[in-house]
Amino acid sequence: MVTHELGRGTGRVAAFSSDGSMVAICLGTEIRLVKTATGAEEMKLSLRQMQWSVAFSPDDKRLITGGSGKATLWRVDDGQPESEVDLGGILYVKSLAISSEAGLLAAIPSAAGQTLTVVRLPNTP
Repeated sequence: MVTHELGRGTGRVAAFSSDGSMVAICLGTEIRLVKTATGAEEMKLSLRQMQWSVAFSPDDKRLITGGSGKATLWRVDDGQPESEVDLGGILYVKSLAISSEAGLLAAIPSAAGQTLTVVRLPNTP
């Protein structure tokens, strides 16, 4: 068993990389990438707004997080934000998924009466 201390942060959601070597954890405005073999923190990403959802791209090269009305696409190799995807006024993104070819993003908001939004990710065919 491997553990990683979250401190006083409130863990909202976690996602494994496709090969299982890392797990991404959303803790409010912070996203941590943790090695599953050791529990060691690989990287810390930060935004100004609360992040409610997280997913790795199928090739594990990018990470996507969902906040308020938008999703942020990150490069896993250096932890830099690559782009933001406007989800058209959608409320807090509570659930998201990336298609197997990493070309489509599906997002579901937190409020009742909302709709599923599917958009093409930037820099994909």
